[in-house]
Amino acid sequence: MKSLVTAPLMLMALCGPVFSSFAQEANQDSTQRCLLQMTNYEGEGAYIIISLMDSSDQYVETLYVIGDDPEWYYEIEEWWSYFGREIRDIDGITGPTLSGGERSIIEFKVPKYAFEGKHKLRFETAVEDQPYYPVEIEVPVDSLTTMKLEGTGYIRYARFIQPR
Repeated sequence: MKSLVTAPLMLMALCGPVFSSFAQEANQDSTQRCLLQMTNYEGEGAYIIISLMDSSDQYVETLYVIGDDPEWYYEIEEWWSYFGREIRDIDGITGPTLSGGERSIIEFKVPKYAFEGKHKLRFETAVEDQPYYPVEIEVPVDSLTTMKLEGTGYIRYARFIQPR
């Protein structure tokens, strides 16, 4: 009789950490890796904003910014309007812009709640003295896959990569 009681306790002791780690992962933000390939356009580097949008196309939060010179943020009109026309700390500013033909792998976190609603990721691009693309790429958060997402302006494509 003693071994019948001991076996479930041993199983819980061995599997508890595994179940605990699954539960912990389920409550965390999702790290996304994305390859960006730029078109071969002429001109300055592109500023790229990746924003989380709700089902009504309203900005929820800024997830990633490529381009570290705040002097030009006002050129990204829709995002700048949402952002409040103030320069304040933004998580995810990565550094220099991406120029024509360049590629980069970026990594950012998508909040857990975004997978539970009808949220979208929006890629917005701007290049000095060239057209502005407020919706370069838009993809539902719950359908992020490794498929190639074609851009409509400066981004040739974006491809989500499985995290390491």
